[in-house]
Amino acid sequence: MFDEFEGADNRSRQRIADQILTELEIHATLEETLTYPAIREAVDEDDMMDEALKEHYVVKVMIKELRKMQRRDERYLAKFKVLNEIVKHRVKEEESEILPQAEQTDLDFKASGLTQGIVRSGSGRDRIPIVLRMLCLTWHHLSVLENTQSLDR
Repeated sequence: MFDEFEGADNRSRQRIADQILTELEIHATLEETLTYPAIREAVDEDDMMDEALKEHYVVKVMIKELRKMQRRDERYLAKFKVLNEIVKHRVKEEESEILPQAEQTDLDFKASGLTQGIVRSGSGRDRIPIVLRMLCLTWHHLSVLENTQSLDR
């Protein structure tokens, strides 16, 4: 969606930005309350999980600042681009560090209630928000891993 924002006209940018900010807030809340605590308990990497929470904090602060700014403010676009870079960095770390470590554990995401976090969004569209794909990907990877481990037993 960040790419969609970049190429949009001013009117569309406001709608897209609002959607991105809302979905990031939902995504961060789900990770902080469901995903990260379960992974923290399963892996021995407190520093990695603390870093993830700190980066979430930065994202939340930026979202609050962006919500207070006028879309026409020349600093808005710059701040939005920085948010995009932080989110890309966070996703890269989750995909390359957090998820692979979580997949190596016997973490049961279904039993811990993590699969309840999938949220439908969109004006009349039945789709999973783009920023929640990370969570879905997490659940998918762990479900595949769980099924593979059950076959091995």
